[in-house]
Formats: sequence, C-alpha cells, structure tokens
Amino acid sequence: MHAPVEATLARWVEFDGCSASPEESGRRESQSGNGRHTAVRLVFAGCRGGAEIVLWKLTGPGHVWPGGTRDYLTRWLGPSTQVIDANDEIIRFFLRFRIAPRGGAA
Repeated sequence: MHAPVEATLARWVEFDGCSASPEESGRRESQSGNGRHTAVRLVFAGCRGGAEIVLWKLTGPGHVWPGGTRDYLTRWLGPSTQVIDANDEIIRFFLRFRIAPRGGAA
C-alpha cells in the first residue's frame, strides 16, 4: 500500500525546506464525453539547493495516465483524460536540468 500523495509531498517539502503552502502556477480545463476535468499546477517554492516540488492536481478523471490511451478499461479505472499529458510534463520538467558528463565540461 502507498502513502497518500499529500503525506509524501509533505515529507519532501520538509526535507527540501520548501514553503509548506504551494502556489498555483497554472490551471487547465477540458470538457469531453467523460465530463469536466481540471488540472491545477501547484509549486512548492523556496526550496534549498534549487530543488523544486511540483504537483499537477487533477479533478474528474479516474485512476489513469493523463494523456494516455483514451477509454482504456474505463469500467475499472474510470474516465480517461487529456487535460494534461503526463509524458510531456515529465519531459518538460527534466529538460530544465542538465548534468555535466563525468570527466569534463558539457
């Protein structure tokens, strides 16, 4: 069993010394045959060492991969969503950081 996302975020926020209250830095909405879906981007700012904690909080979709296969196992997983694409968000996040190769400059 996994801890609730709020408990996990609280641990990381404390570990990284971030502000305990996130700032909303984006909001998206979509309307489809599956109903209205919203996505709110929450950023915990002021973290030590340039760390950043970001959460996209979704309302409306089921337990699905956002932007993934549409209407996949809806009976068990709930409605799919295209309100955000999780793959794009992950790539966008990691492209902001660059690690220099070992033994020399990038």
